[in-house]
Order: sequence, then C-alpha cells, then structure tokens
Amino acid sequence: MTKLIYMTDSYQQESQAHLVSCVKKGSGWEIVLDQTIFYPQGGGQPSDKGTMKGKRGTATVKHVRMQDDEVIHECTIEGSINDGEAVECTIDWNLRYHNMRVHSAGHVVHEAVRLVAPYLDPIKGEHGKSAYIEYRGSLPIDKKPLIEEQANALVRQNLPLTTEFVSIDELKARASYVPEHLPKHKPLRILSIGEYPPIPDGGTQVKTTGEIDEISISS
Repeated sequence: MTKLIYMTDSYQQESQAHLVSCVKKGSGWEIVLDQTIFYPQGGGQPSDKGTMKGKRGTATVKHVRMQDDEVIHECTIEGSINDGEAVECTIDWNLRYHNMRVHSAGHVVHEAVRLVAPYLDPIKGEHGKSAYIEYRGSLPIDKKPLIEEQANALVRQNLPLTTEFVSIDELKARASYVPEHLPKHKPLRILSIGEYPPIPDGGTQVKTTGEIDEISISS
C-alpha cells in the first residue's frame, strides 16, 4: 500500500521515495512508489504533475490515479529508472496550489449554501477547470448573490481549515453529510472550516480561507 504523504501535508513539495514497480504501458510507464506526495485524481480534484529524478534517469509525471490501495504515476522516462531505486520527487507546485485553492473554495461555497439553503443535499463536486458543486433540490436564482456574499464573508474571516482521520462510525456520527460511496482504499478523513460541522474530504487543502481570495459564482 502506498503511503499517502499528501493526506497529512498538502504543502510538501519534495520528498524521497523508492520505486516498488516500473512497468511499460504503451508509449509511457506506470510507476508505483512506497510513498508519494503526488495527489491522484479523485473527489473532483485533478491529479498532480511533476518529476521523479533517479541516478540515471528522470520520470515526468503526466497523470496520477488511485488503483486499489496503490497510487499509479503515469510517466514518460528519459534515461532509466529501476525497481527499488531511490528517487527525488517534486510536484508542480503552481498547479498543486491552484487546485488546493479551488478545492478549498468549493468547501467554502458549500458552507455558504448550507447557510442559505440547508435543505439541499450535495451530490458531487468538481474542483478542476470547470469548478461546480451539484445538489439535489432546487434553488431560486435570486439566492446566488447571497451565497456568493456568504462565501466571501467566510474568506474574509480567514478561518482555519483542519483535517482529522476518523473511523467510519465516527465519520457517520460527526459529519454534516455522508457520501453514498466512501473511498475503500484511502484513509477516512474529515475537514472542518473554523467551527462549522466537519465534512468528509480526501483532497489537498489550504490552511486558511484567506488563501482562497475572492470567490465569484458565475451561475
């Protein structure tokens, strides 16, 4: 099982790891590490990109995915990298930080929606180029400015975002909502914004709402 460093430190940009396997797949390679700072696509958040540097080669990480309990790094390789070799991993920090801010903004917007329309049930979220949150229920269009106002009020308060690993029973008891399909191969974690009720989360997040800057809800 790959140790998920990003689950405990979203700000770690470099790390050392050892190759568990390196398998040729078409024109690229699929690499599994014993531990990783690379976030695999999931939960609406895009994957990280970056590099792995060994003694005789460099892998460029194009995409990352979770497969069972392993993180698969889809790469191209210049030179050679072998099983068991130690590599220096570096993520594309600009991409990671952008995704962190968008993901955290989604959670802030969700709290604003709960304040304005607590009867809505969240279904899914997308925290990539076309960021949105989908809810079950209806919402009058005239509520949009109020949701945006509430979201930016949370940003201006510079509230802390904190995470905590929990059991399934604790998650169900404490979380404001529980998704229909919880991840089977990732540790269960909850995220709290200030004193608001925690919600399930497995992505990378900023430390405070102030890092998000102004939120604009386009539709």
